[in-house]
Amino acid sequence: MTPSIPSNQVLFVAAHDDFTVKARHWLRDFASLQLIPSPPLDSLVEAVPPELQPKLLLLDGRGDAQKTLEWAQTLKMAFPVPLVIFYNAQSQLEFSVLKKNGADVLLHIDYDAEFIVDKLIELAPWDEGSSPPLALLNPVAIEDLTTEMELNFDLYIHLPSNQKSILVRHEGAPIDEKIIEKAKSTHQNLYFKKSQLKRFLEYSRTALTLRDSDVSVGITDKVLKTRQKIQEIISQFFDNQAVDFKAGKAILETCEKIIEDLEIKKWTTPEQAFQSIVHFSGRPRTFYNDVTTLCMMSAGLAYLLEKKTEEIYEVALAALLHNVGLAFMTHPILDPELTQMPEADKKEYLNYPEKSVNQVKGKKLPLPPSVTELILQHRENVGGGGFPKGTDSSHHHPLSRIIQFAYVLMQLSQLENDKPRHTLSGALEYLNDQMISGKSLVDGTSLLTIRKKVSSLKK
Repeated sequence: MTPSIPSNQVLFVAAHDDFTVKARHWLRDFASLQLIPSPPLDSLVEAVPPELQPKLLLLDGRGDAQKTLEWAQTLKMAFPVPLVIFYNAQSQLEFSVLKKNGADVLLHIDYDAEFIVDKLIELAPWDEGSSPPLALLNPVAIEDLTTEMELNFDLYIHLPSNQKSILVRHEGAPIDEKIIEKAKSTHQNLYFKKSQLKRFLEYSRTALTLRDSDVSVGITDKVLKTRQKIQEIISQFFDNQAVDFKAGKAILETCEKIIEDLEIKKWTTPEQAFQSIVHFSGRPRTFYNDVTTLCMMSAGLAYLLEKKTEEIYEVALAALLHNVGLAFMTHPILDPELTQMPEADKKEYLNYPEKSVNQVKGKKLPLPPSVTELILQHRENVGGGGFPKGTDSSHHHPLSRIIQFAYVLMQLSQLENDKPRHTLSGALEYLNDQMISGKSLVDGTSLLTIRKKVSSLKK
């Protein structure tokens, strides 16, 4: 009797010893998947073992670029299934050539870490039953839920203590105010299954229509669209194809589409700008979340400070490109404890704003000069002591105090170990207390204006 062949094989090719560990980590929640190392390249060219019938191919592209291309060609000829190639700051790959030879997706092995599982699920869908792992769930912004209509998707909570997902409302049931209020008060995320994304988006857009909302896209929808486009932007910086003005223009157009999706240019009242800041506070710190959150907070603060339309656009654009340099670090890391870093890693981290600017210039983005100044200065401090230059506000672009303010506000109001450090109002009070005690973490005049505006909006 011929033995059955597992239907959930994932075939991988490792250029580095750590790749197997990384791949197992990405797929840790999917017990039914069988991770299998590929036979040598030469043997695959000669014949494909009949027992190998993978549904997904993973190729470590951190080795020799020519060898990566050869592997991509051979794997795709042997197995007509999705192929994912991973790269890092040291890779020298021509993405267009790899895509012509079978690569379905190229992902940064470090910077894209939060994005990888989503993309793998999209390429090779699978379902692990009634208690889906967290990797199969997508968080829902509470603002996107309404008691006015029945759910057309299943709504879950996830319990980190025992790694269980609990169904709290089944498709077809309404959601009551008690669940929404409990989620708000406990800062507990609600989720839908990623396989039900289309249903959720239909629900979200209908809910906005019922509310007669002045925005056309829900918060969750905005986050999903933005994450995808940010991933596209980062990948374009790593494409080793010849650089011309078309590449820079394409990146800028993607940035402008993100700003359009976030509906920043549609704000007509301070209330709209403030609510956008509120909606994007209280999120986990990740490379992608930081980009979107800093964009919204910078633009929102600029609006509340009554800056011109083009100035709001400039700070939003700078925020979208502010941490490109992190992706080019040997080991990308977000907001590390500098005193605990090895000196070489610390030096590399403190240089990331300058690296971001160099990458932007290298791709020939047609940006206003102010935008590159804002990118360079977003981690400087008004009183000096920031990085990469350590200068004070007298040496900074006038708009830099806004993106610096937004960065500190983001640090204070986002989640830390799944708990909010401060509410938005609490963060502003903390900054005010620090200013009174002589520690000005942000521009004092801007802080007083924002606190006054926020206080009047809340009355």
